[in-house]
Amino acid sequence: MYGNARDPSLFARLRKAQVGCTLNGEQEFLPLDVLEKEITEDNVRGALSRNSSVATAALRFLRLANDDQLPRRVVEKAKKVFAILVYIGEPDAIKSLLDDGLTDDQLPLHLDDEGNTLVSQSGRVFKSSATVDEQRVAAFVEKQWLVLAPLLDDQGLHNELDRRCPLPFERADQTGHISTRAVYKTKLHPAHYQGPKHFESMEYVATKEFFNDEAFEHERKNLERLAALRHKHLIKHLATFTRHSKHFVIFPWANGGTLATLWLTQDTRIKDTCFIIWCLRQMLGISEAVQALHTINCRHGDMKPENILHFTGSDEGILIVADVGVSKTHEKATLARAGQPTDTRATTPSYEAPEAFMKGSAARSRRFDMWSIGCIFLEWAIWILHDMQAIDTFHYARHQPYYEFYLLNRDSAESPRVPVIHPIVSGAFGLLRNDPRCASGTIFREFINLIEERLLQVQVDQRAEADELVDTLRSIVSDAEKFPARLLKDVNPLPDKLRFPKRTQTGGFEPGISPIPEEHTLLAS
Repeated sequence: MYGNARDPSLFARLRKAQVGCTLNGEQEFLPLDVLEKEITEDNVRGALSRNSSVATAALRFLRLANDDQLPRRVVEKAKKVFAILVYIGEPDAIKSLLDDGLTDDQLPLHLDDEGNTLVSQSGRVFKSSATVDEQRVAAFVEKQWLVLAPLLDDQGLHNELDRRCPLPFERADQTGHISTRAVYKTKLHPAHYQGPKHFESMEYVATKEFFNDEAFEHERKNLERLAALRHKHLIKHLATFTRHSKHFVIFPWANGGTLATLWLTQDTRIKDTCFIIWCLRQMLGISEAVQALHTINCRHGDMKPENILHFTGSDEGILIVADVGVSKTHEKATLARAGQPTDTRATTPSYEAPEAFMKGSAARSRRFDMWSIGCIFLEWAIWILHDMQAIDTFHYARHQPYYEFYLLNRDSAESPRVPVIHPIVSGAFGLLRNDPRCASGTIFREFINLIEERLLQVQVDQRAEADELVDTLRSIVSDAEKFPARLLKDVNPLPDKLRFPKRTQTGGFEPGISPIPEEHTLLAS
């Protein structure tokens, strides 16, 4: 009735089902679905009656018959406790421990001062454990961590874990590392996640491991503020953990990489009206996310394509703003995962506003983000109308080493340096306006004008605030949805792809044909 003696024992089945990964060291864990599958009423009866001694098995069966509710009590309240007892070879102790009030809710336990009695975190003493051999009691305390890997949800709660408590990961591949933190692409055991349906099929999560207390606390507090905003275009962490001297932050894994990845992987697709409208909707969502940050007096401070994550799904998926003024590791990891090589654009201040480089400048305002968004949107517009190579040549046509969207000029050696829009950027706007697809009256022309006139402005007070940007983009998106024929002018043949001249280290251009009008080329050289 309870299984053939030749069948693997419950202990053998549990041990075989253990899971481990590098983040947990040698500590493995028993997944929750294994407990559900193996700790059944029949299997409890089998474990309590299984013994090589027929006489002893008969006595156990008689004891079990006197308490026919015991298997049900185990399944309802003490699956984990029973599994631990199976591991240490003391399944018979379950009745006295249950009668003593020990259930799964009481875990984890520790030993009393004498070292032979189990005690809960609240101080409750389970005296019946003193009747078990003290070596087995000590083994219970050590083995309990096998069944205590935490269950994740999307609440972003912080948990203090014992150093022996495993994280619920089947695999961890390190994808980035600096002195204060490392990042892993970690395979989450599916039985250890309960949350929104759109994450139920989530196979991987991004796990940041912090080695520095201060850096972790800064990130954790920042993420708590973001979570309170509940904005769908802002990154939301799943949980944070502290285990001994190490700290962990768990995020959903961006299976589509970043905005930069999207530009690369979708480069050859036909960018039809539906896709362009999706792009405009995502731009609006990104702008709304930054607007939400600004409402709590928080500046992102590092807006760039690599900090905008792409989660695939229905339609084209969704783009989410990440890395709000904190670490830069996860986003680069997702980019590297998609095969995109790390280049200067991913690691330099290309998208920072001019005030970031002005000596003695005042504290940066929230309009700092508006400049960065303008840089991103301009590249996005170039990509929509042309391709990734156009973005790359546009990048390398600007000045090394950081390829900013502005220059610092001065009239003489004694005069202060003054930021001006980079001539290549001005030239790019001219080329986009002259593109017959962006003729006056088209919705995309309005979008380009928004970038040039209200975002990429050197003077901070000339830039739009987030509220204005969102209102204008909403109008643009609404018009595009209502009047898609006005989005771009239909022309045939299509204009040639933009290719900007490559600048040499001395600041001039390499020989070749430049698409930039002569006056802009002279200004840029």
